[in-house]
Amino acid sequence: MEVGGLYLIIGNSIAAISAVEALRKIDPNGSITIVTKEGEPAYSPVLTPNYIAGELPLERLYLREKAFYRDRGVKVIYNDAAVKVYTDKKEVLLESGALLEYDRLLIATGGRPRPAVFPGAALRGVSVLRSLRDAAEIRRYAQGKKDAVILGGGPISMRSAWALRKLGLRVSLIISSSRLLSRLVDEEVAQLLEEALLREGGYRIYKNCDLLAARGEERVERVELNTGESIPAQLIVVGKGVIANKELVEGTEIAAGKGILTDDRMETSSPGVYAAGDVAQAYDRVRKENLVNAIWPAAFAQGKVAGSNMGGGNKTFAGTVPMNVLEVGGEALAVIGVRTEEAVSLKAEGSLKKIYLGDNRITGAAFLGNLQGIGLLHTLIRNEVTLDRLPSPERLLENPEYCRLLGGYRRREAG
Repeated sequence: MEVGGLYLIIGNSIAAISAVEALRKIDPNGSITIVTKEGEPAYSPVLTPNYIAGELPLERLYLREKAFYRDRGVKVIYNDAAVKVYTDKKEVLLESGALLEYDRLLIATGGRPRPAVFPGAALRGVSVLRSLRDAAEIRRYAQGKKDAVILGGGPISMRSAWALRKLGLRVSLIISSSRLLSRLVDEEVAQLLEEALLREGGYRIYKNCDLLAARGEERVERVELNTGESIPAQLIVVGKGVIANKELVEGTEIAAGKGILTDDRMETSSPGVYAAGDVAQAYDRVRKENLVNAIWPAAFAQGKVAGSNMGGGNKTFAGTVPMNVLEVGGEALAVIGVRTEEAVSLKAEGSLKKIYLGDNRITGAAFLGNLQGIGLLHTLIRNEVTLDRLPSPERLLENPEYCRLLGGYRRREAG
């Protein structure tokens, strides 16, 4: 493709921003248009709980300086959304009725929370947390309230719970599974997290149950559980997972599963159409299949690859090693890779470190409290280093000099 192309990007988060940066390095003159349904420049959804808690001002959430778009010659269409792609005509239809042409298209529409489906879900005070608008509304509505219910026990729910506790609300976590963060951590780690929350105070945890209904006149006042219990609540935040915003490609030749399927160039089944970020179903290095990994580093890397290739480059996406880092009950938690039944663990000084093993490799790790060494394990998993080329997993956990060990591994690899 010659430089000076017509580029269209749907979405305006980190995948879109990294795509623009990569694209401009190759094609400084092409026309770039971003379409976003929001009215704000690109911001970090990961930091919205910090904004709710009052620990970060609004301006700290934005990903780039205000002049970012202008300096790179990017036109941004705010408060509009793409509703249909016509790959045969190379056009995208917007909600406003406008038709936009493209030579290369990037779909970076992200994901959205699963909707709240229970009696009373339309009451005031029932919310989800995905956008800056959601965060601003939750922060405003929480003022003067005493009790909040968080529906779900995943990362979004834990961050929401933390933010509302910072505002002084009592928080009840309603979890349908048997433990916190059930998709990320095992029983041992989850139990330590629960104990940390209860030590911190202000939390109640209801496991193996579901919210039956929200009750109130015009606004929520309490919730009823399927166990028969009734809990006071003036605010409910629903955090039951994320759905990829892939409706744009329904009925087109663009293949999709749980997300929009891509190859290692982040190109879809339709030539010239790319996908990146939480909407993309791309390669997972640990599981060896295409999956939606709705994490920040993956979105950044995918956008960078897509942007470069849109401009005529030849970059490939090596795949994601899943990673989540958050704070629970005042304890730092990092989880990477995939959990297996075979694990080696080390408890010391109020911390827990676990390495998961499979197929002669480290497949994952969970560190609680002391996170030193998690970066090394991420590197070993990403590079698929076999166990026979490493110190024993026990030694990796026991030895605090991780940088030296990693240096030794690299020297052996070079030799």
